[in-house]
Amino acid sequence: MHRPSASRSVCLGVGVLAAAVTLTACRGENLFDVPGTFGTGGPEVTITAPGEGSTLAPGASVRIRADVVAPGGLTTAAYSGLFTADRSAAFVAETEDFQSLTVAALDNTLVATGGGGVGEVWIVVRVTDTQGQSKADTVTITIS
Repeated sequence: MHRPSASRSVCLGVGVLAAAVTLTACRGENLFDVPGTFGTGGPEVTITAPGEGSTLAPGASVRIRADVVAPGGLTTAAYSGLFTADRSAAFVAETEDFQSLTVAALDNTLVATGGGGVGEVWIVVRVTDTQGQSKADTVTITIS
């Protein structure tokens, strides 16, 4: 009776195992993209105030509130207000730094630039996570 050597038996077992692992990893549901971990597509931000279409008086400050979910951790939030007509600054831009928060309720006030301009303004909140991924939300308000 002929018996295979131990080394052949081990090699055959490894070869079959490698083929099975390759097929499993390449087909079906992605088991490596777990919600709430790296690979989720970055942070999400939603401006909750001011509301879309709000009106401010010229020279008034604007209070901005936003909800953020950053599964990988939030590192920065940048706030700006730009006139839609020429993209000039309506408010002094600000940036906040964070220590890897995963959920945050942002609350910041932007001060008018002092130019006294009127018109439509985009309020923008852009957040960046620990992986360098950024997302932004925008609402349009009117200064009149």
